[in-house]
Amino acid sequence: MWKTDGTADGVELVKDINPGSHAEINHGITRFNNSVLFSANDGTHGEELWISDGTENGTFMLKDMDEGGEDSDSDPWGFLDAGDVAYFSGSDDSEDRELWKTDGTTNGTVRVKDIVSDGSSYPAQLTLFGDEVFFVVGDQHLTSQLWKTDGTDEGTIRISGVGSVTELIVMGDTLYFTGSGSGGGGRELWKTDGTSDGTVLVKDIRPGSTSSDLDAFTVAGGTLFFRANDGTHGNELWKSDGTEDGTVLVKDISSTGTVSNRIVSFGNIVYFGANDGSIGDELWRSDGTEDGTYLVKDIAPGWESSNPKQMTPIGDRLFFTADDDETGDEVWISDGTESGTVLVANVNQNQFSSGPVEYVKLGNLIVFAAHLGTQRLVSYDPTDILYHSNEGMHWSISPSLPEGLT
Repeated sequence: MWKTDGTADGVELVKDINPGSHAEINHGITRFNNSVLFSANDGTHGEELWISDGTENGTFMLKDMDEGGEDSDSDPWGFLDAGDVAYFSGSDDSEDRELWKTDGTTNGTVRVKDIVSDGSSYPAQLTLFGDEVFFVVGDQHLTSQLWKTDGTDEGTIRISGVGSVTELIVMGDTLYFTGSGSGGGGRELWKTDGTSDGTVLVKDIRPGSTSSDLDAFTVAGGTLFFRANDGTHGNELWKSDGTEDGTVLVKDISSTGTVSNRIVSFGNIVYFGANDGSIGDELWRSDGTEDGTYLVKDIAPGWESSNPKQMTPIGDRLFFTADDDETGDEVWISDGTESGTVLVANVNQNQFSSGPVEYVKLGNLIVFAAHLGTQRLVSYDPTDILYHSNEGMHWSISPSLPEGLT
């Protein structure tokens, strides 16, 4: 495990968890109170729950949940910080995957409930809603249904019989999701106030047994945006205010329906990738109105696609990765205008594409990972950025990170 302040000199090894081999930190790192939680393998206990405060002594295995040596893994993942405790999916010696929680101590790391007594419940999509955690349970019996917990065995209950639940997102005092009702319809837009009676269908966007294939949920300006297919317009941008009448197509961008599943909120607007049938997959924006939904810039002119991705709002700009058909996938920035959407720099000039991922603001720096022969950590100082040129842009690439760092 490593840490950085965004400068080359500020890159430090926190701890060599598995000396001589990989620690297999495969499920990301989640902030919890003044520490971080993660799954790691020290070569002795298998993949188990670890915690770190950023120091070597403060980085240790929190609990060997699945005791049995290096071949026994509890493989915790899906961490959700819920205040005093964090919830996650994990297994113990029974090898059944269930819902767990931790308060950051060994004794306080416990299974919440054995939801499926004869197997695993595979809890996923943990979402904080009010003072409870909602999640999806799915096995051969439960078909991805919605559950909630207050952290106790008795308070861990199923909300409704709606199946194929996914895309949990909170807007205001309501939790939205996609699911299939018991009437044989497809997967559509639902909402809940956290009670069984308050779990209702918002709108059957594509009536009949076929699903409208909703995905890419995001909230902007008190409006839920998503991609859906009503069977007539293809995959297009939709919005909802939580009512049937207020769930509508924003704009029919193309008769072939090619809005991508990459939609990100930025204040009261959303950015997304789309193909209008005359150009490739490019950067678009929308304020939720038809007139306010338009192409920002044709980055890869003509039929070629720039495929904007890794879209990350930082300050008053959108950072993203795109391919202009000349430099490959590199770092771009946008202020929402055509002239203000520019290539920041060609990070990897020696070969096609550096493939930047995971943009993060760290102090006054923007830090991300990019491929420069191997995967490296790159920092960018945007203090003197000029949006019409590359002058005044300061880059720092750390040469000291181990090969394969992501």
